[in-house]
Amino acid sequence: MANGNVQILIYDPNGNTAALQNYASQNFATDQSQAYSFSFTPALAGNYTVEVGVFSSTWQLWDWNASAATITVKSTTTFRATATAMPASVAVGATSAIEARVTATGTEGLTNGIVELQVFSQSGDAMATTYWTGQNFTSGEKLKYSYSWTPDSSVPAGTYNVDIGVFNSNWTTNYSWTSGAATITVTN
Repeated sequence: MANGNVQILIYDPNGNTAALQNYASQNFATDQSQAYSFSFTPALAGNYTVEVGVFSSTWQLWDWNASAATITVKSTTTFRATATAMPASVAVGATSAIEARVTATGTEGLTNGIVELQVFSQSGDAMATTYWTGQNFTSGEKLKYSYSWTPDSSVPAGTYNVDIGVFNSNWTTNYSWTSGAATITVTN
């Protein structure tokens, strides 16, 4: 390749462009490799996808690698969630009181976050959802949440999972998701 262009594109965990860098006037001999580097500051925790393209001098595409690399960015805002359902076994029409506990385990807290609690069937259907907005955590802080679930006649007998998630204020960052924090058995 003589006088070609190399493009490096990085997508954030939501699929948006996080960084783009073009290298013009690149020359390669057959089987020659070239290292490229640049810096960017990730805005989100999660997996970033790196894509690399090789183009002619007029930007005609010669080659594109849509999975050249993955960058994993870990957050310093992390959580642990547990829950207890009392009673853990209820008949249709009876109520189970769910107590959830969420602890900020990272080195940073969270301001104006959202804590979500969902009850899922074994097939993955959400049977109940509730959430608390405006939640503020300092590092190491544990907050408690209460929710009462009363399965109606449309809820079949079986075992249901209580899942708990922690999000930022606009739901774009999922800091934590705990599946099966508690289970509830519904009987007929």
